[in-house]
Amino acid sequence: MPQPQILPDQISGAGTPASAGITAGNATMSAGQVNINTSAVLSTSVILLSVQALSGTAGTLRAASITDGVSFSILSSSASDNSTVSWSIMN
Repeated sequence: MPQPQILPDQISGAGTPASAGITAGNATMSAGQVNINTSAVLSTSVILLSVQALSGTAGTLRAASITDGVSFSILSSSASDNSTVSWSIMN
């Protein structure tokens, strides 16, 4: 099966929704967490997380506390994780 291809003009940065249904941005955690405010997030969204720059003690990342159309949190299993994380939301 062919893999889907995402073209550069289908992705937007800094949390701005794109026409392809993908919203993306970067955030720096403090004490293993960061809140992301974006109207693009839904409880049914697929949220992808990727560490861009390690800082502190790295942990396992997860999305949590999703409030439809408002925000979600990125949490690390390490309370001393201060890494910069890239996130993408697909709806």
